[in-house]
Amino acid sequence: MDILIFVNTIINYAILITAERLLKKPARTWRIILASLAGALCTPVIFLNLRSSLLSAGIKLLSTAVICTAAFAGKKPKEFGKACLMTLCVSFLYGGMMIAAYQLLRPPHMLIVNDVVYFDVDPLVLLALTGVIYVILCVVERIFRERLRSSVEI
Repeated sequence: MDILIFVNTIINYAILITAERLLKKPARTWRIILASLAGALCTPVIFLNLRSSLLSAGIKLLSTAVICTAAFAGKKPKEFGKACLMTLCVSFLYGGMMIAAYQLLRPPHMLIVNDVVYFDVDPLVLLALTGVIYVILCVVERIFRERLRSSVEI
């Protein structure tokens, strides 16, 4: 369980930092760290045997709201909404990249069950992979900077 919480703290941190960077609205570092920990503490919910996809989606949205509140509270409502939406988008991109890696490469130590990605790898390897995904997202951000800026300003 401690590895699960550690790994999720790192991934949540990367997602929040990426969202913050894409928004170009800095948040306080201690808030990002607190939000990352809050998100990681929500992780054991994956062990609940939720048969309702609606309930599962509701719990995931609630945990996202907790994370965004911890990271971006104090912003104007419109900015807070954008921050929450960007966090969800980055999270979906990260999840999509994990699913793509799984489908294309079939790594022997990766498994996806009930929309949850499991890794049987050294946490440092996962940390490195998260860093690579962060770099990829930064490159995408630079390539599409004008498009992102205009879509965020809407």
